Amino acid sequence: MTPEERLQRYAELAVRVGANVQSGQDAVVTCLVEHAEIARAIAREAYRAGTRHVIVLYGDLHLWRATIELGPEEELGWSPPYLLDWYRRWGEE
Repeated sequence: MTPEERLQRYAELAVRVGANVQSGQDAVVTCLVEHAEIARAIAREAYRAGTRHVIVLYGDLHLWRATIELGPEEELGWSPPYLLDWYRRWGEE
């Protein structure tokens, strides 16, 4: 099995079994930027499964570390209000 085939099978397993994505649903993928290739494969498989939208949210450990080391301590727990609102709305659907 080639690496591409293995990635495709992993994405299929994640979408069809792990997340059980159904036609008409939205899908959200959260991952580190280093895993963009996996996120793309999962997004493609989610569209094959009939999802309406795939939203990919990337995290970056280097930026998180910079925030912790260099950012103001009182802001460490801060999250953008628009993102919190989106999470709430998405969770209600």
